[in-house]
Amino acid sequence: MPHFRDAKRKLNNERLEYPIKMQHAYPSVNIGWGAHSMVGNDAKALGMTNALIVTTGLKGTGIVETIQGVLKHAGVASEVFDKTTPNPKDFEVMEGAKVLAKGKFDGLISIGGGSTTDACKAIKLVYSHDGQDVRSFEGAFKATKPNKIPQLAINTTSGTGSEVSCFSIINNTEKMYKMALFDPNCTPSKAVNDPLLHQCMPQNLA
Repeated sequence: MPHFRDAKRKLNNERLEYPIKMQHAYPSVNIGWGAHSMVGNDAKALGMTNALIVTTGLKGTGIVETIQGVLKHAGVASEVFDKTTPNPKDFEVMEGAKVLAKGKFDGLISIGGGSTTDACKAIKLVYSHDGQDVRSFEGAFKATKPNKIPQLAINTTSGTGSEVSCFSIINNTEKMYKMALFDPNCTPSKAVNDPLLHQCMPQNLA
């Protein structure tokens, strides 16, 4: 095993070739058993009083209903938009953005895996740009307006990292391929990883 002194000497030789860079800011994350029980306070801290929950439904798990109960106890109202699907589609994002625009929502909460989180990120982008087509955000740094609304990302699967990244992968259903949206405005405001929620998912997903 190399000694720290030797590693440091090697770093000094390579620091010009590999300078330290900040790729994008990460949100704060609550991790651990029971972290979901704090989401009411998390939502309030982000200024939410009425949140739109974006999810695939998670039918039979009781997760969405549980989170709504925690939010209600904290005084945060919520409604559910469950028309997103695995590998989210562009038209699902646009419909979600319309629902968000029509309601008196001041927060977004995604509950699910990477697909749900990605859809919610894209909904946030479209909403913040007054309904602009989600396909126009393909590529890097396409946002021209600041976020209008915070997002709390509650994760139910392991490994995607979507809840702390500035990427969103959305299916372009016209040209039939996956678009990559890369922008700091995609990054959730806060993330929650509770192993208890992961335990409620099928083993191949958890």
